[in-house]
Amino acid sequence: MLKIDTKNNAKRLLLIALVFIIAGLVGMAVRGFNFGIDFVGGTIAQFEMGRTFETAEIRAVTDSYDRDMIISSAGTGNTQVIIKSTINFEESVKAQIIDDFKAAFGITDDDVLSFDIVSPTIGKELRSQALKASAITIVCVLLYITVRIEFIAAFSSIIALMHDVLIMVGFYAIFHLQVNSSFIAAVLTILGYSINSSIVVFDRIKDETKKHSRSDIVGIVDDSLTKSVKRTLYTTVTTMLAVISLYVFGVTSIREFTLPMIVGFAAGAYSSLFVAPSVYFLMKSKKARQS
Repeated sequence: MLKIDTKNNAKRLLLIALVFIIAGLVGMAVRGFNFGIDFVGGTIAQFEMGRTFETAEIRAVTDSYDRDMIISSAGTGNTQVIIKSTINFEESVKAQIIDDFKAAFGITDDDVLSFDIVSPTIGKELRSQALKASAITIVCVLLYITVRIEFIAAFSSIIALMHDVLIMVGFYAIFHLQVNSSFIAAVLTILGYSINSSIVVFDRIKDETKKHSRSDIVGIVDDSLTKSVKRTLYTTVTTMLAVISLYVFGVTSIREFTLPMIVGFAAGAYSSLFVAPSVYFLMKSKKARQS
């Protein structure tokens, strides 16, 4: 059975997490965020191609207008193409794009299903709602774990949640991946998943507290993690296998949702097993020394 040595490794485990967080913060400061059309507005168009197509075929037409244009398939048999750009194209440019598609793929006016401008106002509302949802989640978690276990466990869980979000956001900043509504949905999903894993660990800590002397914080945390690590790892691995399969075999819209989840699941497993318990251990040890 894997034995966890929290006393000697707590600060080291938190330092590892801090290194990744700092790297992400540097990425945010240096590269910033690649906000998608959902946040900054832009142009979205949909064409019926009448056949399946390769992304390279579409890019041969769209790259002259926007090399960062997002291309995805839709419709029965994936015969429709959706293009998204953060550029608000003028009417003359929109007409030229339509003409280029007609010439390149032999489509007609009836095959131009939509060609619309997306307002950045939607993005502001989306950001606002996401922040409100995250804040409500954090407050509810804090209250629930405080009542069920204790405040130090609740505070440690919040630190773990912040770790997971910062890792995901930092990953997207470093690799300049597009941040869109799928990313927000994935972040909220990870918040729920991660806090569930942390609650499992702290429930075990609560049970072990009944078996040990309350002053034996080392034994309580180590035994709790030893009994929780397999369950957390098995759950994370099986979940990630399913998500990775969706990422590998899914369409673009599915990949946009699953990529941040893959990063978040990995970060969540680490924070549930090592960040939250380490913060809990250090705070409890400090409290014991002061009393």
